[in-house]
Amino acid sequence: MARYDDNTYPDCRQCGSCCRLNVLAMTADDYAIVKRFVAERNVRPNDYAKQRCCFQNPDFTCMIWEARPQVCRLHNCHVPRRKILEDNPGIVVDEDLWLVDMHENFVEKS
Repeated sequence: MARYDDNTYPDCRQCGSCCRLNVLAMTADDYAIVKRFVAERNVRPNDYAKQRCCFQNPDFTCMIWEARPQVCRLHNCHVPRRKILEDNPGIVVDEDLWLVDMHENFVEKS
C-alpha cells in the first residue's frame, strides 16, 4: 500500500472546513489504509447523518489524520489543489478513484 508522507500540505490547521463532505474520492489503497487504521486503532466514527465526514471530531480535528486519504492531504483552504499539484510535480494523483460514502462505509448500522 502507498505511503503518503510526501503528499501532505504542511500547514493545515485542522479547522474542519473541508470536512463538510461525506463522499470522498479515493483510491482502493486509500480505502484499505483507512479501514485498517480504523480497525487497528478502534476508531469510532461519528454519525453526522451524512452532513460531514464521520471522522471529524466535535473540535473539528481529524480522527484518522495519520491515515487520511490523499484528497484530504492535498486540500488547503487557501491554495487551490491545481496550484499545489503544479508546484509539486512529484505528487501523483491516481485516476482510478472510487467515490466513497464515508457514512455508508464506516458508521455502524443500528
